[in-house]
Amino acid sequence: MPDISFEFAEKSKKLDEIKLRTFNVLEGNKQYQSIKERIQADLKERGKESKLCITFVGQYSAGKSTIISALTGDENIKIDSDISTDSTTKYPWRDVLLVDTPGLYTHHPEHDAVTEEAIKQADILVYCLTYSLFDNLLLKDFQRLAYERGYASKMFLVINKMDGEFGLYEELVGNYKKSLAKDLGEGKLEKFSLNFVVAQWQRDSDPAVREESHFNDFILHLNNFINTNGQMVKILGSANIFIDNIQQGIIENNDSENKEFFQIIDRIEREFKKQERECDSFFLSLVDDLHSKIINAGYQFINLKPEAQAEADENCKKIELQMEQYCALALKSLEDKFTSIQEALNNALLEIAESELVSNFYASEKLRIKRVEHDGVFSANNTSNIEMLNSFLPTIKGGAVQVANAAVGAKAGGAGMFLTSSGASGSALHQTVLSAGHFFGYSFKPWQAVNIAKNIGNFAKILGPLAIAFSIGMEVYDSYKEKQQAKKEQESRRKALSTFSEQANSVVDQFRKQYADYKGQTIDKNLKKIKITRDQRTEQINLTDKTANELKSCVEDLKQLIS
Repeated sequence: MPDISFEFAEKSKKLDEIKLRTFNVLEGNKQYQSIKERIQADLKERGKESKLCITFVGQYSAGKSTIISALTGDENIKIDSDISTDSTTKYPWRDVLLVDTPGLYTHHPEHDAVTEEAIKQADILVYCLTYSLFDNLLLKDFQRLAYERGYASKMFLVINKMDGEFGLYEELVGNYKKSLAKDLGEGKLEKFSLNFVVAQWQRDSDPAVREESHFNDFILHLNNFINTNGQMVKILGSANIFIDNIQQGIIENNDSENKEFFQIIDRIEREFKKQERECDSFFLSLVDDLHSKIINAGYQFINLKPEAQAEADENCKKIELQMEQYCALALKSLEDKFTSIQEALNNALLEIAESELVSNFYASEKLRIKRVEHDGVFSANNTSNIEMLNSFLPTIKGGAVQVANAAVGAKAGGAGMFLTSSGASGSALHQTVLSAGHFFGYSFKPWQAVNIAKNIGNFAKILGPLAIAFSIGMEVYDSYKEKQQAKKEQESRRKALSTFSEQANSVVDQFRKQYADYKGQTIDKNLKKIKITRDQRTEQINLTDKTANELKSCVEDLKQLIS
């Protein structure tokens, strides 16, 4: 069986090859130098967002470095049977950043601190164990990351060094799964991608030995994990920077009739993307903060020591109210941010509408209208260009939009998607902002949707009596019963923390879905319209220069790569 390739890395390798080819083509023609500069500027602005960060954590000497070596084929990665990694080591590999961390609980506190920082930056956490599976410390650490810190959705569990115990692979896997299920609790193991490998064998030159490593299973699951969690979008973003800028350059150098129109469209698109980046950054920070607040509230809640059931019930009501307030504040912050972004976008579009470039465009269209009166020629392309700009640009001085509307037979005085700031009340801008507020503030109830209050309340009823009984009646328990009671209390607290983590994830997931819907109805819709227009025009142009044809081939390869 041939080795399965790591899809993200293979796509990023092909993307790098197309990038290099594109830059070489652009270098050969001075007319296209501005396009190269725009691509480089856009890539720099994206920065590390295009990198997929996979961080390897877990037991020391579990073979984290070996797995990285087997995945990349890099034989120079330091591998040792001792605590081989004493600091975070980063391996840039194509558009992937693989991070090797010190083992946990190595009696080196500075190692644990370094690992903690690497975990915060990760897109994916590969948690590594050996066939010895969890001990008490490792189990506590895994549960803390998965449930208390809420990282379960990005954790990938790998059991390495399967050759360390005698037995058939299938039988060992079956036994290990039973042990893991018992350690993690009923129904928890199924939520994690789980793989059993011998990473060292993958580095062997003998194909038969590599097949016995079961490393192909690991890569297959990793591919699926990346696709399912939407991480492949990182490659999509870089590829689209090239596609959009190349197409813009082809049009500007081969389509004199529509050159000004697409220069305006490029400016409009950049304003939408600028606001999109700001919106995304704010939203991600907000949901991370909301998630942390819910988890921290969970810690505070389970550490309360009620002395009576009535006090336990009161604590439950307080925590429910606190959670509702967190969600309400997050919603208000989003509404305020969306309002400011819409206003900033409106002002930017107004500035474009009042620019010399737009004035010249509409003036040329006015001359075309006069020619129509004589020869009756006004192309469908001219009509669609005018209609599109009307959908974006505010009404401006000089009646340019009215002139354009007259050209396509529309009613005079029509307005675009956004209006001037002075006429914002009741305008398209005002309505868009209002709808954003309604969308998040009135119909969106994340607290109610996941029944978080009910779930927390159920655990409060368990925690209350346990804590009360333990604090009041300790003197009547013998040593055995005292330990049993403490164990029950600890388990109830762990379950309560797990519930807070699960509910925090559910709330954040709902925010993400609503945010995606909001963007789809506003920014994404307009960016897609621009992209379709540019795609169609690039296909229609009769290319006359060699550079344009070579660049068009690059665009076709990029589209094929991300399709």
